[in-house]
Amino acid sequence: MRQKIVHEGIRFVFPFFLLTIFWQTRFSFLGTYHVYDYHIPYVYFSTVLILILIALSMFIDKHWITKSWKCDEIMVVMTALFFVVAGVGIVTQAIDQIAGWYRLITIIIFSRFVLWLWLHKNMYSVSYIMKYISLGLIPLVVLGVVQVLLGHTLGIKIIGEWSFSASNLGVANVTLFGFKTLRAYATFPHPNVFGAVMAIFSLYWANQWIERSDFFVDKWTRFVPYFLGIFFVGMILSFSLTAWIAFFAGAVFYVPRMWQKGSMRFNGGWSVIVFVFGLLFVSGLSYALVRLFSVDALSLTRRMALNDVAVRMFLDHPIFGVGLNQSILLVSSYWNTAFLPQFVQPTHNAWLLMLSEVGILGMVLIVATGYQIIVRRFLILPTFVRAMWVAIFVMTISDHYLVTLQSGLLLLFLTIGITLRYDVRSETT
Repeated sequence: MRQKIVHEGIRFVFPFFLLTIFWQTRFSFLGTYHVYDYHIPYVYFSTVLILILIALSMFIDKHWITKSWKCDEIMVVMTALFFVVAGVGIVTQAIDQIAGWYRLITIIIFSRFVLWLWLHKNMYSVSYIMKYISLGLIPLVVLGVVQVLLGHTLGIKIIGEWSFSASNLGVANVTLFGFKTLRAYATFPHPNVFGAVMAIFSLYWANQWIERSDFFVDKWTRFVPYFLGIFFVGMILSFSLTAWIAFFAGAVFYVPRMWQKGSMRFNGGWSVIVFVFGLLFVSGLSYALVRLFSVDALSLTRRMALNDVAVRMFLDHPIFGVGLNQSILLVSSYWNTAFLPQFVQPTHNAWLLMLSEVGILGMVLIVATGYQIIVRRFLILPTFVRAMWVAIFVMTISDHYLVTLQSGLLLLFLTIGITLRYDVRSETT
């Protein structure tokens, strides 16, 4: 009887988690305050739901975690070693121990969730997961559209949307037709993160559109182009150059398949959808190219300076790095103020950022784990998963959110969880 109740609990909590996964609902643990948000040990609603899922699974089977190690024993060992190395780095190097352990504990929880996803692969397919997350993202896209039109947020704090406008200092904005307005934030901490999520889900639905939705029953097939159109609009309204380039880079994998299906028929509503999609695609590509060749010189210089800071941090702390979540505290110590006024943000290249924070030992384990998860499986991965990883790689080169922010980490670990569904021994979806 107890197990039946717990099973029903999981059947309720998991889809609810998927629907709300990118809400930024949070509160500061014990009221702790830091100058930088990156250091505040926020308790996120999404993390709480993950912990509930893990706890419920423990009631059913106390040994589920050890059973889940079978998904990839080598990956599990290397991940555990990374936790040890990162922990040693925090203990021996970190200036802010709370911030360091907060980041590491978050990564551990998300890693456990990846194992949970693998263990429940027969209960929840990839299509189920992506469908429910997509349904939850649609209201966020609508919210982003409203923000762009109004030039300010609505302040719906229950879903993690905070109050600010295009005139606030430090807020990401854009000028359209002479009118200054917000870039779409939705509930995300920055439009670039919103754009990244939109790009990844646009790639997924583009694949379903091209493949005629092999993973869906008939009643869902007709909604595929609408999902694609909605998320593509969201990506455009983020005005994130990185997200746009990442999407186009991932979409390269679809060109051969589109060529094979070049005789697709578009009638009625399909014609309208294709026309709108094509118009947005051309407009977005044109805007991206204009921005690409007229990059803000100051922004580019700052990014290069932050990369230099990360390299010098690594050279001073080559073995264990400066500790997870610590590099932003040391920027002022390494910044060359004679060259450029100080700009305190995490290094925007995720690879250099992690190198500076976990050192050569941690970085070797990250690369080795990445090889085990992605490269070893790459040829057997579905086209959309390969496209997603190419897009993610592009994002990591020019921004940090996939390894520093809750929503970015969720997107990264969700992609890992999907990838582990496919193995040389089994290609379960």
